[in-house]
Amino acid sequence: MTFDIPLDLLLIPSHLNSFIRRESKGNIAGELPESRYKFFEIQDIMQLFKYFLDRLMYKLSMHYDNIQLQKLPNFMLIFATLFSMMEFINTKIYEENKGEIITAAKWAEIRDYYNMLLFFIKHAWNLLWIDTNEHKSFRSKVNAMIKRDKQKTLGDIRSIEAYILRDYLYLYKRALKISADVIRNFINLKKTLKVQTIINTIVKPPITQRDIYINEIGDIYELLLSCQFYKNESKSNGKK
Repeated sequence: MTFDIPLDLLLIPSHLNSFIRRESKGNIAGELPESRYKFFEIQDIMQLFKYFLDRLMYKLSMHYDNIQLQKLPNFMLIFATLFSMMEFINTKIYEENKGEIITAAKWAEIRDYYNMLLFFIKHAWNLLWIDTNEHKSFRSKVNAMIKRDKQKTLGDIRSIEAYILRDYLYLYKRALKISADVIRNFINLKKTLKVQTIINTIVKPPITQRDIYINEIGDIYELLLSCQFYKNESKSNGKK
């Protein structure tokens, strides 16, 4: 769930006919202070995280381009995995930096992390729900396919909303919560952190024009609110 995986345990044992248990203090964050099996070093952990998230978004886009109703569980699993990884990154950055006086370079790094996370949050939810003149949402494409499906691949399910409600509501709500946690944690860091400049003055953390997705944080939060379709479903069913 947290991707706290010792990297050296991924190596194949030297003798394939026997398994050798390997002890490691390393994990996915690249901390490998002691290991006989340390054959590589990670120079930029953020690029490793971005590579992982990029791969998952690519897999989602492949499902989008070639929708198959029987593969919806795989889409939902990838979607949940994307947000689990973002949860890990968000928690790591927040816990390492809250309540600190930091350098301007460190604040720039934090902004890079949150710009990255907000980019993936925006594009993942847009892919799933938002229709534009140039782009049909995954929802619209799936619902159109369900309507044409004479085989009733999903049984009595007539929409992706109903499918999520039946089988994936917990994971779906968790992805929304993780998204909101990213926004909340960044806002908290911006409110509580102090930045020490190169001339040793202490200032409030600045935001620049290049922080594209941080500057869109209000719109991204509104996007998350629009994705809470299950609240409307509950009302229509007479539930509180």
